[in-house]
Amino acid sequence: MAAVSILQNMNIRCAIFGSMGCRMFGNPRPPNDVDVLLLPPPGNESTQEDFKTAIVARDPVHFFLKNAKDPKATYKVLYYRLDNTSKKETSKVDILLPGVMHLPALSMEKIVWQRRGENVLPVVPFAVLLLQKLQGWDDHRTATENRYIKKAPVDVTDLTNMLQMRHVYPLVVSRPWSDRTLFSEEFEQRSRERVIDFCAQYPQHKEIWQRLGFETEEEDALYTGILRLAI
Repeated sequence: MAAVSILQNMNIRCAIFGSMGCRMFGNPRPPNDVDVLLLPPPGNESTQEDFKTAIVARDPVHFFLKNAKDPKATYKVLYYRLDNTSKKETSKVDILLPGVMHLPALSMEKIVWQRRGENVLPVVPFAVLLLQKLQGWDDHRTATENRYIKKAPVDVTDLTNMLQMRHVYPLVVSRPWSDRTLFSEEFEQRSRERVIDFCAQYPQHKEIWQRLGFETEEEDALYTGILRLAI
């Protein structure tokens, strides 16, 4: 993974998430792009745009920047030129900092190392991938632009696959949803609401979400909230 290698040479820790992260854990769908969470050291005030520019400067043969599709956007989009063996000519590389999309500032100990071919690459924890994918589904299904709306069924397929993976079962025991090094309180609450919405549309997944420690119906969530207030 060229972007990861460049960032590591810059002494910037990072972790893959999104569709590529899901792929690294065994999701069968090939990703359309690559999402990388940057984990710069304390005191580093570089922006996402600074890091994109730095990556291009270190490998201009493969990386380049393009204007965003939204004409009002002030950011550039990073792309990677693929080799001749790929059906696509380029792949988008999203570079994000902690806090964006509620992404966590992972410590080194929280990063998971997964093998891809001859390389061992850093990936966010499976629990983070799962709730980030749930957030993506919610964002896409409620979007106003068709290019985002049409991604929602793909998210459902990914979530269905992820909920059947062996990586889910340790989470049944650990239930790390209140771990504030991984999930903010706001993100945890929104995720619990999203699970209820997801199960309303796809009730066949209620059991596994319940085993993971989530309420799957609004009435149950309300009752649990009342009990917490009483305590």
